[in-house]
Amino acid sequence: MYKRQIQPSRPVDKAVPTPTVKRAPVGLTLDKDGLRVHASGKISDIYGPAFRVQDDYLRQVRMPEPPLLLADRLLGIDAEPATSGTGTLWTLSLIHI
Repeated sequence: MYKRQIQPSRPVDKAVPTPTVKRAPVGLTLDKDGLRVHASGKISDIYGPAFRVQDDYLRQVRMPEPPLLLADRLLGIDAEPATSGTGTLWTLSLIHI
């Protein structure tokens, strides 16, 4: 017989995290072809001439190339250019069933 599991109670001294506020996408948008360039092309083709120096870097952090491309569209990007800070990407992935 199946025994139903009970979710444990939250410790009294632990606060529940505040949910992230959802906001509308802002900034750059890319379609599937743009994401392919982002995965393996010249990054300055997307972000402009200020990023031309980065085009020849041997190592860059990018989305994987197809068939492992993680999204079908970039809906927006909110980040400070040319910094190592944090930012937000909004993506859309289509599920084919």
